Amino acid sequence: MAVNTKEIKSRIKSVKNTKKITRAMQMIAAVKMRKAVEAAVAMRVYATLASDLLENLGSQGLTHPMMKDKKEGRSLMILVTSNRGLCGSYNSNVLKTAARLIDEQEEKPIIIAIGKKAANFARKRGLDLQAVYEKMSENFSFEDVLPITSEIIRQFTAGAVRKVDILYTNYVSGLVQEVAGKQVLPVKPEHIAEVVADIQSTAGAADETSDIAERYSLDEYDFEPGKQALLNYVIPLLVEVQVYHAVLESVASEHSSRMLAMKNATEAAGEMIDDLTLVFNKGRQAAITQEIAEITSGANALEQA
Repeated sequence: MAVNTKEIKSRIKSVKNTKKITRAMQMIAAVKMRKAVEAAVAMRVYATLASDLLENLGSQGLTHPMMKDKKEGRSLMILVTSNRGLCGSYNSNVLKTAARLIDEQEEKPIIIAIGKKAANFARKRGLDLQAVYEKMSENFSFEDVLPITSEIIRQFTAGAVRKVDILYTNYVSGLVQEVAGKQVLPVKPEHIAEVVADIQSTAGAADETSDIAERYSLDEYDFEPGKQALLNYVIPLLVEVQVYHAVLESVASEHSSRMLAMKNATEAAGEMIDDLTLVFNKGRQAAITQEIAEITSGANALEQA
């Protein structure tokens, strides 16, 4: 079968252009992932000190309405996904876990979606989608999570929901990301400790800032205006820290997954170019051989004539 070398040459050019795009996307994702990991490391000391403060105040018998378990009200789930695809199994892993957890509950939870993929998931399953936030994956800041935390705190304190969970992707390394779920409300010291542990694992090797919290003893200070007033101020901040940390981890995981997916796509494009080039060279060689054979046959026919 004759090979259409012109068509193959066009395909090679197309694949090369695709390879340039995937390579650029890989580099951009790597830069964004690095920034997200640095942001998670930057909040490590703050979260550690806040956790120690909560543990210290809690050990002295102080309580807060946002720390008490409730039996009435619906549950609320915050789903963290991306707005776009091309990031491997990042979104599918979160949504599969969410589907399993939702199916295990007798009453379907209220959904707050961070990312378009989570919103589409909730709509397809007919869930109670309360709010959608689509600007978390690009250049978000701590202030961007405040509308979410203020809303869930309002509903929890009003008795509309009995608990708030957040489902996100925990960044372990550039190659490993794991789906994780945390209880945001009611606030529990052990849950805050898990967040601190996740931040430390994200940060990787310890550096000079890792032991800052260990240099201070909360027992050495007097609290003004009082410990209960301080607890009332700290608890909402810890809710904000948990949500912010989950979004940070998810953004780092998204960019890491996209970087890996684009790396694989770039390598696949390179292999396809090599295969097409081989087919092109074989086809061109076959065409040249056929032309030489036809010329030789014509020359022989002329000599015999």
